[in-house]
Amino acid sequence: VILAECWNGAGEAGRFAARLLFDDNTRIILLHTYQRPSRGSVMLRNISPLLRQMAEEELRSLENELVDEMKLPRVNIEKLAVEGDLKSVMQSYFSNCSNLSVVLGPGSDRQQYNDSYKKTIRTLMDTEPRPLFLVSDHITMVEESRITIIAEKEEHIPASYLDFLDNILGEEKPHVEIITRDNDNMIKISKATAIHFSRHNHSA
Repeated sequence: VILAECWNGAGEAGRFAARLLFDDNTRIILLHTYQRPSRGSVMLRNISPLLRQMAEEELRSLENELVDEMKLPRVNIEKLAVEGDLKSVMQSYFSNCSNLSVVLGPGSDRQQYNDSYKKTIRTLMDTEPRPLFLVSDHITMVEESRITIIAEKEEHIPASYLDFLDNILGEEKPHVEIITRDNDNMIKISKATAIHFSRHNHSA
């Protein structure tokens, strides 16, 4: 699942999914949630059809980008525009859905440490434990009790980002492991997480 509406980085999330998570059996779901404003003059009229139209246009644009740039088969891409908050939509559409992972691109202007970004991550983690991939200058894999960062060099990871990850699940302090070219750490992931990767990239 790629959250199409949240960030300008949806394209980056799609490219990551295409390179590492995609094979012929993969279904990439482009999800766009939207909600009517709860206050102000626009709440006096039904703007849901307009919001849905805008969401569908953005989904088509993202789909075309993935098809043209990454050569993904259009038949493997599903577009889903749904009215409602992210948590209720994830629970309604993807509860008990096996082999599901979520890819989240960077925030606007690459500001990943803001409250909105943190709230989205927590919402995704609260709905049901599943691998969550955060895509930016480095790759972060968030699992239920562990966070793994894959980067070129450890010194390239800002301290503010590590602090952000340390507090991402509130009082629950996950183990954070850093994988770089310069250390001897190996990427150790569970079978439950490994199944989300393309068969071209793992043998689990």
